[in-house]
Amino acid sequence: MDFQEIPVSAELQHFDAYTPGEQPQENDLPLIKLNTNENPFPAAKAVLTALQDFKAEQLRLYPDPSCLELRKAAAAALHLPAENLVFANGSDELLGAVFRAYLTKSDSLALCRPSYKAYQTYAHLYNIPIFWLDVDTAFHFNAKQLRQSSAKVCFLANPHSPSGTAMSSQQLLGIFKENPKKLFVVDEAYGDFFGDCLYTIATSCHNLLVIRTLSKSFSLAGLRLGYAVANVKIIQWMRKVLDPYNVNALTQALGKVAFQNFSAMQESCMQIKQIRKKFAKNLQSLGFSLPHSEANFILCKPPNSWQKLGYLTKSHSAAAAVFKLLREQNILVRYFNEPGLHTSIRISIGLEQHMQQVFHVLKKIQATSKL
Repeated sequence: MDFQEIPVSAELQHFDAYTPGEQPQENDLPLIKLNTNENPFPAAKAVLTALQDFKAEQLRLYPDPSCLELRKAAAAALHLPAENLVFANGSDELLGAVFRAYLTKSDSLALCRPSYKAYQTYAHLYNIPIFWLDVDTAFHFNAKQLRQSSAKVCFLANPHSPSGTAMSSQQLLGIFKENPKKLFVVDEAYGDFFGDCLYTIATSCHNLLVIRTLSKSFSLAGLRLGYAVANVKIIQWMRKVLDPYNVNALTQALGKVAFQNFSAMQESCMQIKQIRKKFAKNLQSLGFSLPHSEANFILCKPPNSWQKLGYLTKSHSAAAAVFKLLREQNILVRYFNEPGLHTSIRISIGLEQHMQQVFHVLKKIQATSKL
C-alpha cells in the first residue's frame, strides 16, 4: 500500500546526520576495533558485580528523575557539591540541551574547524548559524577570532577531538575572562586521560559549562551516561530542558558504583597512556607525523613517501589508502574525508597486543609497497 508522505520540517530537508564509526555486527569476523575510542579494558569489577545483582523489580518503576544517589556518588569522587551536577543519557544529550537552553535562531555558535562533528550536526538541526574558528598546527583555536565574533556560545573539546591535543586550564580560563558575555561549553570527554581539567573550577565560573562522559575512561560506552558540571544557575536551566526520567534505573545504579570505584578508572587511564606513548614512538619510527595526544587515540599522518599508496589503491590520499588496507586486515580505524583531516587517520588506543599488530601491519605495508 502506498502512503502519502507527510513533509518533515524545513530544517531537516538538507540535514546531514552524524555518521558514527563502523560497528561490527554479530556475524562479522573477529576485528581489532580501534575506530570509536572505546576503552579496551573492562569496567571496574564492582560495576560488573552490580550488574549481576541488579534487581529486576526495579525495571517496573520509573527511575529517580533527579539521579540523586548517582549525583552523591559522583560528587564524592569529584570533590564537588551534588547540586552542581546534572546527568543525562550520554553527553550528547547534554549538548542538545545547551541548544534548547541557550540558543535561538538569532544567535550564533562558535566552533573550531575541525572538531567533533556532532556539534555541527546539532547546529544544523536547530538552525543555528556557525562562526568557524581557525586552528593552528596544534589544533588550538584562534582566540582573537573568537573575541571579534558575536557568537553567544562556544563549544570546545579539550582534549581536542579528533586530534587529541589539549590547551591548559590556565590558557582557557584567560580566554573565558576575555569573553565574559559568551558561554563556553567545554567537552572533557577525554579529560581523564589529560588531567588538567576544568570541571574542578566550573562551579565558580559564570560562563563555563563542562560536559563529561563515562564512555571512555570508565569503560562504559554501552551504558550511555554523561554529566555536566557548572554553577548552580546553569545546572538548573539544563535540568529544565532535559527529558523527564532521562537516565534509566540500571544506568544510575551502575554509574553510582563506577564513581564509588574511581581508582579503577584512574588505573585504566594510566595503562592506556603507557600504551599510547609506546605506539606513538612506533608510528614515528615509520615516518608518521602526529600531534601530541592527551586522549585515548592518536591522529597520525603517513609520511610523504607513502603518497603513491593513494594511486595504488585508488584512494583519495595515502591516509585513505592506509585506512582501506588496515580494514582488509580486519583492523578498524577512522578516516575523515574532510578539510584539515583528510591526510590523517585516527587510531584508538587498544590493548598492547592490538597496537603491536597494527604496527606490524603498517611495517608490512611499508616493506611490500617499497615506500
